[in-house]
Parts: sequence; structure tokens; C-alpha cells
Amino acid sequence: MCINSCHAFTGPFAKLQSCNICGEARYDVTQSAFTGKEVPQQQFCTILLGPQLQALRRSHSGATNMRYLDQKLTQVTEMLDNLQAKGSTENMVYDDIFSGSELQDLVKRLKITGDDTIVSFSIDGAQLYQNKKSDTWISIWILNNFSPN
Repeated sequence: MCINSCHAFTGPFAKLQSCNICGEARYDVTQSAFTGKEVPQQQFCTILLGPQLQALRRSHSGATNMRYLDQKLTQVTEMLDNLQAKGSTENMVYDDIFSGSELQDLVKRLKITGDDTIVSFSIDGAQLYQNKKSDTWISIWILNNFSPN
């Protein structure tokens, strides 16, 4: 990938020798001269999310646990209907991400059902050495569908 994280050198960029956004060289000139091989300035590793989610649904227990979204949405909808019938939502129990009004609005707006998968993404940079610029990024996908039990 580009040393400045502009894009990866894959797909339509696979044959480029420098970044078409910032102009930085794809390969480390010094290392390439020393080793005689094209050494990338920066690499990026990833584990694809799609195959991980598919694998969770392959077993009976995984598929059952992935039904948590459907169960929780039904439970929260019933609780809200009951509380609104009484004229107050003061006694609303917020015990899960699906209980919040933001997610309830998202469910209505995007017509999310129990067959959908909801994930959260968190990312942060890390400086691994005190006096050295770090190029390490840590990220995590949080699967919100999965039963917490």
C-alpha cells in the first residue's frame, strides 16, 4: 500500500510504481537496491469480514447465536409498545446496544430485520516505540448480532 495510506496497489492500481495521489514510490528504493528485489515501502494485512460471518452461520449453534438480533429487536419493540401504551418510557431498560434510540431509528430507516448482520468498527493508531514514528494501526470488528450468553 502507499506509504501515506492513500490506496492499496491492487485492482486498477496493481501495476503502478508510485501512488497516483501523493506520488510516493511504491517500493523502497534503498532496500530494492540492496536486495535486488522490489521491496514494498508499506504492507497492509487484513482478514476479510464476509467469510468470518459466513463461517459463524455454518453450525447450528453459530446460526442460533446469530439470531440474537431478531430476538432482541422483538423484545425491545414489545417493551416500547407496552411503555408507550402506559404513556411513559421512563422505565425503559437499556441493557444492550439494540435498546438505544439511535439503533431503533436505524432499524426503522434501513428496514433492518433479523436476517441482517450489524457490526461496529473501531480503529486506532499505536506508537510502539517512544522515539519512533509508528505505522501500526489496530482495528476490530464487533459483531453485535451474536448472543452475549
